[in-house]
Amino acid sequence: KDKNYRYTFVNRQVCELFSCEPEQIIGKDDSALFDSATAQRLIKESDQFVINDAQTIEKEEVNFLPHLNEQRHYLSVKKPLFDDLDRVSGLFGISTDITELKQTQQKLYESEQRLSTILDNVGAYIFIKDSDCRFCYINKKTEELLQCSSDSVMGLNNFEMFDQEQAEEFEETDRQVFANGQRIDCLECLNLAGDIRYYWTVKIPLQNDQGEIDRYIGISTDITEQKRLEYQVRESNRQLQNQVDEISRLRDELHIQATHDALTGLYNRRFLEEHAHLAFTDSQRGAASILMLDVDHFKSVNDSLGHKKGDEVLQLLAGVLREECRANDLVCRYGGEEFLILLPNAEIDVAYQKAEWIRKRYQKSVEQKIPDAKGSTVSIGVAASPNSGKDFISVYQAADKALYRAKKEGRNRSIRAEG
Repeated sequence: KDKNYRYTFVNRQVCELFSCEPEQIIGKDDSALFDSATAQRLIKESDQFVINDAQTIEKEEVNFLPHLNEQRHYLSVKKPLFDDLDRVSGLFGISTDITELKQTQQKLYESEQRLSTILDNVGAYIFIKDSDCRFCYINKKTEELLQCSSDSVMGLNNFEMFDQEQAEEFEETDRQVFANGQRIDCLECLNLAGDIRYYWTVKIPLQNDQGEIDRYIGISTDITEQKRLEYQVRESNRQLQNQVDEISRLRDELHIQATHDALTGLYNRRFLEEHAHLAFTDSQRGAASILMLDVDHFKSVNDSLGHKKGDEVLQLLAGVLREECRANDLVCRYGGEEFLILLPNAEIDVAYQKAEWIRKRYQKSVEQKIPDAKGSTVSIGVAASPNSGKDFISVYQAADKALYRAKKEGRNRSIRAEG
């Protein structure tokens, strides 16, 4: 600028900032680029001291740019220019845009203020130590606990703060943070004037710009009351767990009683009828088959050998059914000496083969395990969807009719449903 504060030279960055060509700026003062208040302020706060007093000015400037509708921060250096007679002929200025830096500093300051406010008002004792285990920071709650100010604690290590035993305890876990580079969770106690307090402390390593762990932040929560009540809580939990176990046992027992047959351990009729429809609702699963089984001449077994032996026969048949059926087959005692097997996703040919295998296996098992009942046999009716219907009731009725035919045609046989 010349002595009248008019521009005599601008570089490319100035032109780009104001979206002007050099000739649009040369010969004009700041009022052509800024509002009049800003132009006057630049003269009063810096330019006049350079021109009138030959001073070198270094300062931060904040200028409002009307064409951008925003404020910009600059670090400006302004020096006087001299003519051949060593008289001030103008000034030479260099301005560096530090807007982003100032914004970052402001955000950092606000973040630090928020963080400090949070740390001072949380219900935990928070502190930071460096790699020499010296205090770098304590929040207000920790100040109250230690009954000393933050400034008086800064730079002190464990042995300068606590007695030997406590210092060694703190030192051990402090060193582990730096040695392992990992978070440490530990139980610590602090003896202050004979009052022993217990704390659950989390120590988290912090890294510097080079990725080196040079500090850690500790967060301690007072759990003294919890420790003092620990025995009562454990005892209460033990008693409660015993009650829960008993309730669970009774619940499981009631569930079994409600869904299983007491004699054979198979599912009962109620459970089957509540769940059987699931095998017939998904057309993508394919066919579902039902086997209806009945112990031939079971009444004569009871009459000749007694009800206890009859129960053994039913239990033996139940065991055969469990062993010969798949995990997803639903096997139940449907009533008396009658049993029903639901075979999801099984065509009638597969079901018939299963029926024949069960029939022969049962007859052989009776001969081997209950000789008194030798000759006991079963009759089986076999039906499947969709040939015998698309729902449980239809297929069940078809299997029941097939069972009736097996009985009528001489027993000890498996009969497929018609249709």
